[in-house]
Amino acid sequence: MSDKENNVTLKELTEELGFPKSTISGLLKTLEQYDFVNKVNNKYELGIHLFELGTKVRKNTKLDVVARPYLEDLADKIKETVNLGILDNGKVLLLDKYMPSSGFQIGAQIGTRLEPHCIALGKVLLANLSERKIDNIYKDQELTKKTDHTITDYEELKKELKKIKDQEYAVDNEELLEDMRCIAAPIYNGGGENIAAISITTLVSRLKNEKLENKKGQLRYAARKISKDLGYKP
Repeated sequence: MSDKENNVTLKELTEELGFPKSTISGLLKTLEQYDFVNKVNNKYELGIHLFELGTKVRKNTKLDVVARPYLEDLADKIKETVNLGILDNGKVLLLDKYMPSSGFQIGAQIGTRLEPHCIALGKVLLANLSERKIDNIYKDQELTKKTDHTITDYEELKKELKKIKDQEYAVDNEELLEDMRCIAAPIYNGGGENIAAISITTLVSRLKNEKLENKKGQLRYAARKISKDLGYKP
């Protein structure tokens, strides 16, 4: 790749991708936080990030293999980025992702760890834990405010998690990044344990009203199919 491809300004990225400057800026800040990009002299270049899959990923080989065709199919059907994640040591670990061959492509890289309280994947996974386990995760830390929409009150979060557990899906309404929305649904194993979740990540404008309901339905259907293939019997 040329230096121009490796080092770009915010203006160049905005013009190339065609998204609002605020959206690109927010995404770059997140990528900087997780060492995917570095900012040098007002230009962005690729950073070094070591994937943290390790033993946890190897233990989920069957999950990866079973989920992969469903993720690919869903991404191409709805033209959105689809993610697969698990809860590991109090963080969401992104195990896999698929971007559609055409349509909107976005999302963190495989191996990224994210705080669960501000993303749909994380809220689904938290919702299926016991209250004691949730307390253990947050007893020594605050709920980090990412945007003005982030839930930062623990009691409010617990109310949200109860609702999510009952409805079996979660929505992230610009809680991690402005202008971004996600929906997530749980995946269960043969023992009835919520071992993972899948999500759709896109712009708010692409995920509202009828579009939200339609894509949510397809997401939940894919999650149920993966769960069934893992031996889950409701």
